[in-house]
Amino acid sequence: MSFQLIVETLRNKKGIEFGGPTGLFSVPEHNLHLYPHVNLDGGNILNNNYFQSNIGSNFTYSEKIGKQFDIDCTNEKQLSLSERYDFIVTSHAIEHFANPINTLNLWKKYVLKPDGYVLSIIPNKDFCFDRKRPLTTLEHLISDYKKNIGENDTTHIEEQKKLHDWSAGGLVNFYELCEINYLTRVVHHHTFNIELVEKMFSYSGFENIVSYIHNFYGTPLNIVNLSMVKNDNY
Repeated sequence: MSFQLIVETLRNKKGIEFGGPTGLFSVPEHNLHLYPHVNLDGGNILNNNYFQSNIGSNFTYSEKIGKQFDIDCTNEKQLSLSERYDFIVTSHAIEHFANPINTLNLWKKYVLKPDGYVLSIIPNKDFCFDRKRPLTTLEHLISDYKKNIGENDTTHIEEQKKLHDWSAGGLVNFYELCEINYLTRVVHHHTFNIELVEKMFSYSGFENIVSYIHNFYGTPLNIVNLSMVKNDNY
């Protein structure tokens, strides 16, 4: 029922997906069947992308085609050239941002329309390979924002390497990729539960519309959040 509300909210709107396309949104059995109901462009780092190996000149999602942009979705200079969209969608991306509050503010400033939405899927800390790591606090995220922490930050790399729970998976050459994380972006800088996700969006000037835990093959892996830009931001 929760995702049906998301579909009805975003139906026929024009959005951009950062880091897609995403299998979760294309397979009906996952109960996150978004792609048939919306119109999307894509934003990806096109060269040396360690997560998307077959990025084409167009953004192809299910059997639909949108524009493909070569863009780092945390980079202000690149985002400032963006079109304005009704919504942004990301899946398993925000945890890779060193300064997520800053990025959310950039999305409001450059990418979203005044009444725009962000639909995000974020891993639930206790049910992924971050389970042994401490939960990030809102105070920590705010501190990073106020300090203007850059995406080349290395603060959490050793923690990720030391406490990574390999029983929950991970890239074979993960440790090597961590050493050049400013290029690979493999590190989860922060860990999340549903309460932190809601607080992060609220602090960043969004109103939470839908927030729930999605079960992936019986595991409560995914935090699903739809938030809308607060009207008093414009």
